Amino acid sequence: MKNLNNRNEINTMEELKQKVSNATYVIQSTLNQAVNYIPAKILGFTDIVNITITDSLRFGNAKWDKNLYDLLGFKPKVELTLTQNELNDIKRIKDKLIKIIEDKSKIFWNITGGQRPLVMAVYQIISETPNKEHFVCYLEGNKGQMIVSDKNFQKIFAKDYSLLEYDKTFNIETALKLMGFQIKSVKGEREKDNFFKINEEEFIQKVSEKYFANDGSNEINKDFLLDLIESNGKDAITFEEAVKKHLPTIDFDFSKYHGENRSKFGYLLEDFVVCKIKNNKDILDFKTSVKIDFKDGANSAIDEFDILILNKFGQLLNIECKSGGMTGDVAKSTKYSTYAASGVYGLPILLSPISISDKNEIDTIKYSEESFKNIKKAVNSANNATLKIWGIDKIAENLEKYL
Repeated sequence: MKNLNNRNEINTMEELKQKVSNATYVIQSTLNQAVNYIPAKILGFTDIVNITITDSLRFGNAKWDKNLYDLLGFKPKVELTLTQNELNDIKRIKDKLIKIIEDKSKIFWNITGGQRPLVMAVYQIISETPNKEHFVCYLEGNKGQMIVSDKNFQKIFAKDYSLLEYDKTFNIETALKLMGFQIKSVKGEREKDNFFKINEEEFIQKVSEKYFANDGSNEINKDFLLDLIESNGKDAITFEEAVKKHLPTIDFDFSKYHGENRSKFGYLLEDFVVCKIKNNKDILDFKTSVKIDFKDGANSAIDEFDILILNKFGQLLNIECKSGGMTGDVAKSTKYSTYAASGVYGLPILLSPISISDKNEIDTIKYSEESFKNIKKAVNSANNATLKIWGIDKIAENLEKYL
């Protein structure tokens, strides 16, 4: 309910930016540094205090901090370094912070992702220094809102922080760099606004119309699906033969469709998704077949994402398109790589070429032929790894929920 007595309410992001101009921005080092980066970029903070842990055996705060500093283009003026023991001493945290802000009149506290002792210290400081102008910020990732309270802990601002409106420079590369990843390569890199080659989109549209029933039910053409699955095999019909069997008059240069790769059906699934998303105005960025490289000292890890989608709130969706099987290890890798590359708000998804109920239960799959066993295995593996599972018939509907 709107607080009618709160005259400090701020209605627009521009008003908030003016209100907090010249404020000291206090952040807490976190794995998901996007929550610290986004307010800094949108509101233009340059006087930054970063609270970070120095001796954690489990978490690499120094690496997270470097990722943030590299993207901001500068180091904060103050780094408040705490040990794990100091983190459990609220009074010590409070004393150190009060000393840092004693000559500051306006402080913008970002408590997103912060550990409880730090948050408790911040609230005590605000209560004990009423002469200063305090703002408490929290990024609500599920709704994509920036929520700000005043020094009386009354909410004065709650608006979308759409990066499409406030920071169009934020892209997939930015999101990955904040998590310590570098894009190693993008196969046949194609831009969002000019994705398909000549005649490809028309070809995909015709295949899509044949793949799905035209009676409004969105049922899948089972015979066509079966032939496309068979085209993945080494000794089976080719992708071209599978398509021409059902679309005999189609005019298309199949040799140029994703090169000589045998598993062209998998790329077709990716392109089905791209057709649905490429003109979506809520998407900040997307890439396909992205190889990422993560370096930790002498160690290096490489993973590949079929489709990465960055929504307007800086959250990554990782869609794994499987036209065949997927082991449990690959399913778990998809999940963990997504969270590693995008934080807890990342969404790992298996896209299956068949129709699956909203409950994602394996027994709802209607197909029993031997050729579908690998697809069933993939869905089972994804279920066991607690991935989201989307049937091919629900692409647009499901994307709408997350974009």
